[in-house]
Amino acid sequence: MLLLAIPMKLIKHCLLGLLAVTSMCRGAQWFVAPNATPGGTGNKVQPWSLQTALTNSAIQPGDTVWLRGGTYVPITPRLYYTNMVFCWWPTIAGTSNKPITLRSYSNEWAAIDREWVYTGTYVCYRDLEFFDSLKGHNPTNSIYPHGPWLHFQVGIGNQWVNCIIHDVDNCWAANPNSAYQVRGCIFWYVGWNRWEHLCYPAGSVFSGNIAGWVLANSINNTTAPLLCVSNIFFGGGINIEGST
Repeated sequence: MLLLAIPMKLIKHCLLGLLAVTSMCRGAQWFVAPNATPGGTGNKVQPWSLQTALTNSAIQPGDTVWLRGGTYVPITPRLYYTNMVFCWWPTIAGTSNKPITLRSYSNEWAAIDREWVYTGTYVCYRDLEFFDSLKGHNPTNSIYPHGPWLHFQVGIGNQWVNCIIHDVDNCWAANPNSAYQVRGCIFWYVGWNRWEHLCYPAGSVFSGNIAGWVLANSINNTTAPLLCVSNIFFGGGINIEGST
C-alpha cells in the first residue's frame, strides 16, 4: 500500500478554503432586539429594531437575522385596506435557493405580536412564536365586514419551520402561486368566527404540524398541489357552512 505524504501546510490551506466557502454560503448574520435604539448597525452590540430589519436593503439572499429574546410589538402604523393598523410589513426578499432566515437567537426565544400585512419573498421564519393580542378586536372594513382578518398575508416561497403560532385570526392567506411551506409547527386557538381557517388557501407543503382548537376547518381551498402528511389535528371546529 502506497501512502502519499501530504504536507500539513497544504491541508491547512484546504481547510481554511473550505471554511471560507462555508461562511460565504451561510450569508451575513444580523441581529435585532425588542429594546433596540435608533441608529443601530444590525450587529450583536448595536441591533436593529425588527421593522428596521424587515425593510433593510442590506439584508441579502442567504442572510440570517437573529432575534434576541423578548416580545416584539410594532410601533409604526400602516394603512391596511381602509384602516391604519399596527402591523409588520417586510420588504426583504431572498431567492428560491437562498432564502433569508429569521430565527430566535441561540438559547433565547422571540415572540412577535400582531398581524403581518406582508411576509416578504422567500423568507424562512424559524423557531419563533407568533400571536395577536388584538385577536377578535381588529377593526373591520367594507371588504371584510365580519372578518377574516389575516395574520400572515403570504408572499411567494415563504416557510414557517418549528414555530409556535396561537391566538390568531385567519392564519394564512395567499394567492395560488405563493407555494408557502409550513413544517414542524404547533398551533392553538386559530380563528374568531366561522370564516377563519388555519390555511386559506393551503400552500405547497404542510407537514409534521400539530393543530388544536381551530375554529373553522384547518385546511381550506387547496388551489395548488399540496403535500399534507404526518400532521395531528384535534379540536377541529365548524366548517364554512356553519355545521359541526
